[in-house]
Amino acid sequence: MTSSSRRTTIAVAASLLTLSLAGTANAATPTPAPPTTGTPTTSAPAKPTSSASSTTKPTAAGLPESTLRKALDDAVAVPQGGKPGDGGNAIGIMVDVRSPKGNWSGTAGVSSLQDKRKVQITDRFRAASNTKTMVAVLAMQEVEAGRWKLDTTVDSVLPGLFPESHRKVTLKQLLNHTSGAPDYLHTMIPDLFDIPAVQKSTATARSDEALIKLAREMPWDDKPGAKHDYSNTNYVVIGMMLEKVTGKKMPALLSERIFTKAGMTDSVYATSAGISQAHLTDYAITDKGIFDFDKQHPSYLSSSGAVVSTIKDMSAFYAALTSGKFVNQKTLTMMAEPVSATERYGLGMIVFGDLCRAKDGSKGMMIGHTGASLGTSSFVMTSLDGSRQITLALTGRQYQNRKPGAEMFIAQAQKATCSGPSDDLPNMNPAPPKSTETPKPTSSAKPTSSAKPTSSAKPPADKAPSASAKPTPRAALPQQMEIPVPDITEADRAAR
Repeated sequence: MTSSSRRTTIAVAASLLTLSLAGTANAATPTPAPPTTGTPTTSAPAKPTSSASSTTKPTAAGLPESTLRKALDDAVAVPQGGKPGDGGNAIGIMVDVRSPKGNWSGTAGVSSLQDKRKVQITDRFRAASNTKTMVAVLAMQEVEAGRWKLDTTVDSVLPGLFPESHRKVTLKQLLNHTSGAPDYLHTMIPDLFDIPAVQKSTATARSDEALIKLAREMPWDDKPGAKHDYSNTNYVVIGMMLEKVTGKKMPALLSERIFTKAGMTDSVYATSAGISQAHLTDYAITDKGIFDFDKQHPSYLSSSGAVVSTIKDMSAFYAALTSGKFVNQKTLTMMAEPVSATERYGLGMIVFGDLCRAKDGSKGMMIGHTGASLGTSSFVMTSLDGSRQITLALTGRQYQNRKPGAEMFIAQAQKATCSGPSDDLPNMNPAPPKSTETPKPTSSAKPTSSAKPTSSAKPPADKAPSASAKPTPRAALPQQMEIPVPDITEADRAAR
């Protein structure tokens, strides 16, 4: 697989889900989703929740609640006569928006298809790669304390862990994914579309050493530091380094130095399969049905993605980060510096463009990260001063024929929180390119496993799937998302 197929790129109207497949057909006309909730959390009197199609314009008095409400409902809308997850939308979603204009939180859809339980704003979810930012903070605390430097090598802490060609890989190269270490997930999950095998593989407890062994069986890039190549292996190694230097395990480190300081009372570094508390069930949606990944064992993600959290806690984490509770401003600025003008990844965080513009008209920027388990996705974006935040989590990851409902909410929320000029919303449904190839029919074969899908969800019968509806499995694995906001030029960044 080429490096470019695994990069973290930020592009207009691009895909929110990294496990999604190419499918450009529009879904059928949606009908309202199951009853939903939306809660303004400002000190001003709450306005009535509305699911009407009309929208309101942002005003100095607060956020346009009906606009956010509609965008949230649209993200889980069900086609006429269909079921949750049909037509390319998510099954359940929850969001939290915070800004000087006011705060708003809302939910839509269901968190469990089995008991039809509606999503609650307090539901837990797998933070997945959002864990990386927390682990990066722990590493940068070691740098601030003088125990490490950014050029501290893996081999100086864990001798012999990396092959001879990569003994000089540094902490900085791990943090920004330029180490050249391959992603062990590509060996652990050789065929993403063999659902029963993936369910079995991800339900198995694994040690960090076993994950690194998988990575060592793969080809490694020749020149560490030469290019950005997103790999979960990097953060598993950072976790191992932290445990070695502190003498504490990751659950304790995160609890003491992150969760407690930020007031994240409902977050844990998971060490056992399943989530016992009310949570978003991990549903993966394919052309063969809806599959339950709720019993996945977090050890297969380890320090790259084992945290289980809530919307409130994720917002609290970034509020603490931007206010200086974890690291100083100099360190935060360093973490927010991308690898290059084309690669938006910094040290454990992604730099996003912002639809809001500064008073002088220059483009804004926000920082955050994304997360993706096999059935859920989550996303956090915050302004550098912490005054504006957007946090989102959903279940019902579409593996094909996906609609950009979550992206639309993110864009609407960005624009809604602007206090000055802003760019237009991006086009989420551009016309698909013309193709001379004959579309391949989507298979309707049933899974050959005792793990039965909970639904026979299929693309709308009157919509032909794309000819490229099933790319190579490896191209889909890295846990990253692409966000539909403007790119940032070097001049824009320098101006801020």
